[in-house]
Amino acid sequence: MPHHTIIDHHETTRLLITLILWQRLSLKHINVINDSMRHKAHREAQQQPDKGHFIVTISFSTTHVVNRLQQHRLIYSALGGLMARIHALSISVIE
Repeated sequence: MPHHTIIDHHETTRLLITLILWQRLSLKHINVINDSMRHKAHREAQQQPDKGHFIVTISFSTTHVVNRLQQHRLIYSALGGLMARIHALSISVIE
């Protein structure tokens, strides 16, 4: 019998966040953590189990994105429709 890896919904979302941000933004570094398990007992997580919690740490390769508001707008814009799968997104931009 062939070995199949099962990836849950939140892990799929984590991979999509990574791929989309890497492709759409000019980045030097990206790390996305699926933090959904820490929140599974929260009422919101039980009411909307398809929405996850994620921690994004990125470093832009260009310096034209000068302030935090611009950086966050770029990230949210790049993720677009994928935001329907995200309940919470923690963003850290490193130099």
